Amino acid sequence: MACDSNNTPPNQTDQPLYIHQGADFDATFTYQDPDGVAIDITGYTFELVMVKVKPGGELAATWTTADGDFSITSAATGRFALRVTATETAAIPLGSYWFDLNGTTNSGAVYPLAQGQIIVDPEA
Repeated sequence: MACDSNNTPPNQTDQPLYIHQGADFDATFTYQDPDGVAIDITGYTFELVMVKVKPGGELAATWTTADGDFSITSAATGRFALRVTATETAAIPLGSYWFDLNGTTNSGAVYPLAQGQIIVDPEA
């Protein structure tokens, strides 16, 4: 997840994520400290919550490690991935949404990793 450290808070994405309705969606993230050093995510679980309006808006989608939506691709380098199927994206109405992505350690500590806008547009 690229963040603009000059104008954007550390866990705020500087560009919206785009999901094409009815298509598979893949995103890769890297969890780093403010100095750019990777944080080991061994044992972490992840949850991304997508709402229509912030704060407290209508829930549009939730993707979790427990549901198989997230996988750790390299724990030592803080890399993990989200995969959403075409069937799941087909169920999301077109429009603009907000997301919060949190990571939870095996001791139960929850860390906000990213937040920002998601735009669901028609499949190309």
